[in-house]
Amino acid sequence: APSRAELLVDLAEELAGALPEEARYADPDLAEPRDAFEIDDAAFARVDQALSSLASMDAKSRRRWFGRFITRYRSAGEIMPGDKPPTMAQAEKKLSGGGLLLRHPFARSAWAKQGKDALLFVDGEAWQMDSRSAHVLASYEAIDDAALAKLSDAGRDALSSLLRRGHYQLKSAPRSRR
Repeated sequence: APSRAELLVDLAEELAGALPEEARYADPDLAEPRDAFEIDDAAFARVDQALSSLASMDAKSRRRWFGRFITRYRSAGEIMPGDKPPTMAQAEKKLSGGGLLLRHPFARSAWAKQGKDALLFVDGEAWQMDSRSAHVLASYEAIDDAALAKLSDAGRDALSSLLRRGHYQLKSAPRSRR
């Protein structure tokens, strides 16, 4: 499990990455202090204002951040697609003939409800879809034709993206011997 320190550092990096370059600590109201070595209340108020985004992150944003964080936390390695990853159309054709899409062994996935919908998290990325599709893509290590039929359009779009990124490998159906 991640330490609290790791959670805080990653959350701070997430918040910092969302800030525009123009968002800077500012002190236009700075007055000459009586004691040049004192950090006065006005300075602390400016710091509080600069860090206010930490306290204002809503629950929806925290859920999205945490799902992305925990599925990339201490990953075993980076997943790279092959030279010519199959298209979704090629995968669908193989699946209809008994093939499988096998999840890469290093891929880490989870899902969370978000209102009426859900978010699927895979290796630090997030996709919005229905709960059923998110559950299938997070929990099934192999996708066959029946599992594919359970996916909504958004679920299929996420699967297509994951396939292009190398998170699934296409395995043809075994050939029958005669």
